Amino acid sequence: VPHLLALFPLSLSGDIASPDFEENNNLWLLSILERTERNESMGVFYTHILPLIRQCKQACNEQGISKQRREGYLLVEGLLWRCLKAFCRTTDPSVNY
Repeated sequence: VPHLLALFPLSLSGDIASPDFEENNNLWLLSILERTERNESMGVFYTHILPLIRQCKQACNEQGISKQRREGYLLVEGLLWRCLKAFCRTTDPSVNY
């Protein structure tokens, strides 16, 4: 997964209401991660996914954000959290939950 995320980094840049937002930020990768990855290191989740969840939460709490944009960030946040199960099955004893 780290190699895949290096090639196709996830981000949340640009206008979330834009039709190209998902493609431009490689969010299409989330459904692949959710369906195919198992036993990946929690460190990858903490490094690549959790910062984006925090960014979604922060964007939702901004003053004056439109309902459409808030719903968009909530949707992306949900997609990000759904990837967690791919990382929770690690047998890596060095990972401290």
